[in-house]
Amino acid sequence: FTVPGYLNATRPGTTNMVLEIDRLLVDIGYTQLALADEIEVIVDDARTSLQQLPDHMADVVIGDAYSGASVPWHLTTVEFMEDVSRVLAADGVYVMNVIDYGQRRFARSSAATIGTVFEHVAVLAPPLYIDGDGGGNYIIVASHRPIDVAALEEAIVARGGEEIGLSGSDLVDFVDGAMVLTDDFAPVDQIVGSPSS
Repeated sequence: FTVPGYLNATRPGTTNMVLEIDRLLVDIGYTQLALADEIEVIVDDARTSLQQLPDHMADVVIGDAYSGASVPWHLTTVEFMEDVSRVLAADGVYVMNVIDYGQRRFARSSAATIGTVFEHVAVLAPPLYIDGDGGGNYIIVASHRPIDVAALEEAIVARGGEEIGLSGSDLVDFVDGAMVLTDDFAPVDQIVGSPSS
């Protein structure tokens, strides 16, 4: 709830919506994270809720659904990404927070999957994660318009971060034949790395 709260506070006049399946987490958002009343919250599965939203209604969609190394597989597939694309405005942006470790099979598959739907994709992560050492959060940014990866990297450096961006041929090398996840086959539980992998 921190991102919609931040956007609500720093971008007056914007409309923010949260799709969250866990009612208890929503309650915590209101009682402990100062979730503003003007942020619309739909308590239901994100995929089911997204399917009900009108076409081209969002400038940004953020996917941030996981608990530790447990990821809802149905929010990672080509079919889900097609629905995200449908909901986004023509110049909209999808941002997905992916957690992975070791061989980065899930991060790589996520980028490959998103790349089947969106023309422009970039992955942002610390260099060690990109190289397969350690792991943690990978941010995947996707759009039907070009992504200014250099500007993203500059913003990261300005806030003291170390993440680098991969796009174009660097992203192709990172993905390197990774599995594309579909509703028919998305073994996310088997490809997400753990901190010990």
